[in-house]
Amino acid sequence: MTYVRKHCLFCHEREQIDELYPQTFRIEDLTAEVFSARRSTEHYHYTMVRCRNCGLVFSRDILSEDVLTLLYSKSKVTFSQYSDIIAKDYWRCLAPHVDLIEQSTALEIGCSSGFFLGELLLNGFKEVYGCEPSVEAKEMAPPAVRNNITLGFFKPGLYAPKTFDLVCSFQTLDHLDNPTEALHETHLILKPGGL
Repeated sequence: MTYVRKHCLFCHEREQIDELYPQTFRIEDLTAEVFSARRSTEHYHYTMVRCRNCGLVFSRDILSEDVLTLLYSKSKVTFSQYSDIIAKDYWRCLAPHVDLIEQSTALEIGCSSGFFLGELLLNGFKEVYGCEPSVEAKEMAPPAVRNNITLGFFKPGLYAPKTFDLVCSFQTLDHLDNPTEALHETHLILKPGGL
């Protein structure tokens, strides 16, 4: 398995790095089960470093996108019995703000089995879309949303600019290999005034 060296999101090559914690897994420990959401954790992590310039703590060397795509694609959905509760919790976070936008189109990045997409439909959104790397999760999605889930990681070019009134993501940012690129792309695909 190959690793990709990451640099400080803010200081880039000007970073001054101190190692905080060593990597806690062996390559053979990495199975699709480890990449399943909301499971009991093994507390695995990459080598963690801190940039002395800005204080950012991050993973130094991470698995390549090809390896991560394979592992996440085979991950399992292990929390189906809680999805209704989770959907209601997510909606509570957004409900105070959605009156500020048109409730036409929404995208959830890391949508799992689409349970929150269904909640968005129940709460007035007309078209909902998702992006999810797990094959099993997409297959479990209800027919009302399954065909609107793009299989794979969220990345530039998946969606046209100024498409969505709402783009949301829950407990996903830390799984992305380039979170600043994802946030930039999110801004591009939002309609003016979107949330």
